[in-house]
Amino acid sequence: MKPSAELFELIKALTSNEKRYFKLYASLQKGSKNYLNLFKAIDSMKVYDEKLIRIIYSREKFSMNLAYTKNYLHKLIFKSLISYNEGKYADMKLAGLLSQCRILFDKSLYRQYFRMLKTGKMLAVKQERYSYLLEFLELERQLTKKEELSKNDIDKIFKEKNEVLDKLKLINSNKRAVNLLFKYQRLNGKARSRSSFEETEKITETLTAEKGKESVPVTAQESYYMAMSLLHSIRGEEEKSFNFAVKRNNVITENPDIFGSMLFDNKNDSNVMMILSASEAGMHKKALRMLREFGELLKSKEADINYKFAFAETGLNYCTDTGDKKYFEKYLSGTEALLDGYRNKITVNTHNYLYFRLAGYFFAAGNYPEALRIINLLYKSGYMKYSPFIEPYTKMLNVLIHYELGNYKLLKYLIHSAVKFLKSRNSYYNTESSVLKIVRELSGIKKEEHRKKKYLTSLEIFSDLKNTEYEKNAFFYIDYVKWIKGKLSAVLIKN
Repeated sequence: MKPSAELFELIKALTSNEKRYFKLYASLQKGSKNYLNLFKAIDSMKVYDEKLIRIIYSREKFSMNLAYTKNYLHKLIFKSLISYNEGKYADMKLAGLLSQCRILFDKSLYRQYFRMLKTGKMLAVKQERYSYLLEFLELERQLTKKEELSKNDIDKIFKEKNEVLDKLKLINSNKRAVNLLFKYQRLNGKARSRSSFEETEKITETLTAEKGKESVPVTAQESYYMAMSLLHSIRGEEEKSFNFAVKRNNVITENPDIFGSMLFDNKNDSNVMMILSASEAGMHKKALRMLREFGELLKSKEADINYKFAFAETGLNYCTDTGDKKYFEKYLSGTEALLDGYRNKITVNTHNYLYFRLAGYFFAAGNYPEALRIINLLYKSGYMKYSPFIEPYTKMLNVLIHYELGNYKLLKYLIHSAVKFLKSRNSYYNTESSVLKIVRELSGIKKEEHRKKKYLTSLEIFSDLKNTEYEKNAFFYIDYVKWIKGKLSAVLIKN
């Protein structure tokens, strides 16, 4: 991304209060204020156009040295944002206290130095920012070398440091498990084999969260519940995943001082995780109710990206499950435009997964041309390779769509291609093998009576697979039982 585009996006991302603060902050700076005119010019644009700026503001001083002015403006905006937010986040407060301690030390103002050091340590302990606490302890240790300046016991400091390191080790161990589970989920999606279950089980073996004990930090409890929610989601145990997501949310809610002052919005994230867990567990009414309550907590739900995409995913899950076309038309018909509008602000996985879910909804609703259009857009985007966890299911859905559209000649090639791809990814499980075999056979049946018999035997096969421990997770992405029941019902109604 070009620097000019970065400056434009930064200015457009500022809130009205941040813009007001920046102008006040800039007014206190010395020298020429040419950059303020540039700020106003960029802020007034909907799409950045540097040529237009040079033409319209050719008489302004900043146009004579635009590159320098843009760079200076970019840095000054960040300085104002740091100043604006310094009291909001504990990390910024602690970083400021560390800087003040070092300045006081350099000035030999030791009495003030120790007072500031004590304040920093207390805040670091209260907010569970143990990495900062180590920094303060290191500053304290360095000064103990000068016995005439400190009465601290050096052994006490090292003991305290070891205790802090133990807590950091525990927190990092839990967070490592969270990251490894996220990585597994993004690569593989739901676990489909015994080895996958064992792999994820091994990741969580070191997790620790003994709630109520002082030795276990609150932040370690939060990451423990998050890891357990992810673990059960990967296993397809959605209700258990939801229960752990609720526990995580409770820990965060009960400790606003710790989590409310973090740079990452854990409360917002835990609300979304809890809502989506309920949705994936099929608890649609509960998920929609929690989504509504979440929206009421936000200052502007229209501006909150997490809310927008939680709304889209929850709604698509509900509509695909229930076939509620009216709800889709009323609330979700703009999902594709939403995805395109936020292409640069969401992860590739979010983009791909919601496109897949959108295609899945149209397939379940019987709108096969629209399902195919969405699938084709997904392939044309060139992003599929970045979401290996849904590639196998996209291949399967594509085969089913073409079967429904009667593209039997193309279907032979698609089935062969799908088998080859699935085998290359070690994703050719019993469910995929059975579905592709049955679709191949169905495409060659001409008599309605024979097709009906095939639907009946297929329903029995799919129902058994859906109740098999490792195969059932395939039905989370595509409900083959629901699909074959729909085919069977259509035949019965026709006859």
